[in-house]
Amino acid sequence: QWGNLAGQQNGLRARSFQNGKGLDVFGEGRLFVTDRLALVAGGTWGRAERDYQSYVVPGVSGTIDLAVDKSFDWFAPRAGLLWESEQGDQVFANVTRSVEPPNFSALSPTAAGYLPLVPQEAVTWEIGTRGRRGPVTWDVTVYRADLNHELLNFVVNASLGIPASTFNAGPTVHQGIEAGLDWRIAPQWRLRQTYAFSDFFFDGDKVYGDAHLPVVPPHLYRAELRYDHPAGWFLAPGVEWSMADAWVDYANTLKSPAYTVANLNMGWTVRDGLTVFADVRNLFDEAYVSNFSAVTDARTASTAVFFPGEGRSAYVGVRMSY
Repeated sequence: QWGNLAGQQNGLRARSFQNGKGLDVFGEGRLFVTDRLALVAGGTWGRAERDYQSYVVPGVSGTIDLAVDKSFDWFAPRAGLLWESEQGDQVFANVTRSVEPPNFSALSPTAAGYLPLVPQEAVTWEIGTRGRRGPVTWDVTVYRADLNHELLNFVVNASLGIPASTFNAGPTVHQGIEAGLDWRIAPQWRLRQTYAFSDFFFDGDKVYGDAHLPVVPPHLYRAELRYDHPAGWFLAPGVEWSMADAWVDYANTLKSPAYTVANLNMGWTVRDGLTVFADVRNLFDEAYVSNFSAVTDARTASTAVFFPGEGRSAYVGVRMSY
């Protein structure tokens, strides 16, 4: 890390190296017990390594010689059922274990070494269907994930002496619906839609009880209606709609407002493999909060955590393929 003097590199302030390694080995098999029904089983073995080395920078206080390393190993099995119709439509049900190790930012090396974080673990149950019938293609999944040690982030209040911004939570639950629908309304018209319902909450936390987890909007809908003219040009208006306010803090005292943003994509296929296009985003110049960081309790913590969405903007370009 260097000092900044009018945009120019000026004086070494810190020197460190971070080396992260990851390996995942995955295998899965299917056994058809009937012509249409299969048993599915598989698993993932994973290993993650986090090595950190920092050095004293002469004349800079607070820099130290420090070498720490940590590794994580896990096995995550998976089992399920898969039914497939004569037309190729599928109905499936799965239960899967998953593991996510902390990254360097979460581990936050200090003079005492890494923070004592453990990997996030989850068992996810899901059931869904996917397929295509005539002009309609769909993919719908209902899921519930029971998590332990979820890696949660929130803005730190330095006055409380909290040493890091990432912590292992107690039991939490993520459940919801993920759906996609693609409808070929007519030869030149196509409607693409996605919808996500997210219900994430603590499960009897000592501080927050069963409060909802912040940041993730409870309902999010995206759609694009595209028209392709036989002459080669296309027009595709779209919308992104966060239907409900999202919680900002873990204590559930403050929400970020819902929003609706319209976009417009258009272009012309000059010839096979060559398309020129224009993309107008936030078409009506909506003022909205695009994202934000979580805080513990908005009644006491700083709420300077909001980021404004980008105003109306336009992009033009050329797409080539061969």
